Amino acid sequence: MTARKKMFRTMCLASTAALAILVSPAIAERAIEPPAKPIVYTKVGSWKITHHPENKSCNAADVNLGSTTVIIEAGHKTTGAWWMILMTNPKWTWTWGQDMELFLDTPSGKSWGVQFQARDSTTLLSEKVSESLIASLTGSADFQIRHGDDKLVYWYHYAEDSPTQLAEVIQKLRECRREKIESTPEMKSWAYDDETARNLHEAHTVVLPQLTPVPIKTGVLHQMKGRAVAPLRIETPPGQDYLLKLVNVQNKDEMVIYVSRESSYVTKVPFGTYRIHGAVGQTWYGEKHRFGPDTTTHFRLVKKDGKSDQFTFNQAEGKAHGYTIQLVKLETPPIKADEF
Repeated sequence: MTARKKMFRTMCLASTAALAILVSPAIAERAIEPPAKPIVYTKVGSWKITHHPENKSCNAADVNLGSTTVIIEAGHKTTGAWWMILMTNPKWTWTWGQDMELFLDTPSGKSWGVQFQARDSTTLLSEKVSESLIASLTGSADFQIRHGDDKLVYWYHYAEDSPTQLAEVIQKLRECRREKIESTPEMKSWAYDDETARNLHEAHTVVLPQLTPVPIKTGVLHQMKGRAVAPLRIETPPGQDYLLKLVNVQNKDEMVIYVSRESSYVTKVPFGTYRIHGAVGQTWYGEKHRFGPDTTTHFRLVKKDGKSDQFTFNQAEGKAHGYTIQLVKLETPPIKADEF
């Protein structure tokens, strides 16, 4: 079998087999009841799906000999259903507590910026991720997680003879959560002291701000003073709304435009050369939070040649020249939220 047809392949910062196990810290000279052992729910190809009663979750982890172990975790607490991603590699040397943004390039063609934290030098744990991100993992294509532009942390390769395996994994995780967690009465907590409980809580809980949707209409939110004469037309696909920022190459914010899903918006822009940054999501929570900290995808626009990210609005032969931006067609390399 060729490398291209292997069911699972990883490319990482280092290469050694690993298995991630979440355990509670040891308490010296204290007899505590150990957490229940994981219960195997099912297997899908190279993935093992287990039920973890102690923290009300179901996990899917690869069991092949790869250099990085990736766990997709589905849980359900009083706050509702949640998803997280955990990765471990014994050769990593992250700084304990280090925060970083990794980019998840999914089979559906989307690139998601997700915050991770190093739980120790060899383990990365994500914030809660959205249902829509998990759904975007199920297409028939490669799925990768990368740190910056050139450091590939993880790569899941779809085998040609089993292109829907990850979709089956996600489906089985959903079934495990429904059958083993959501339908089970509250379990009595095991007897451990406050420090152990706090450490476990911090390891599995991400507190998100309580956000309130903000009404908004398509249009220009901000615009610097100047004569706007060059045409700009923005066309959006269905499913999500867009926020675009035109940044003058001299690093001056010129315009911020909100365009709702499946619509066209026409406006005018002052002459100049701009980079165009974007944010996309489902529900608008205001300019501070945009579409929510766990669901906003940030990107920059690149021309069809895939090289230039500069858009020049000028006048030639007595006419003002601008652009029509069809967001469903343009390249959109991801950027960090603070680069928007």
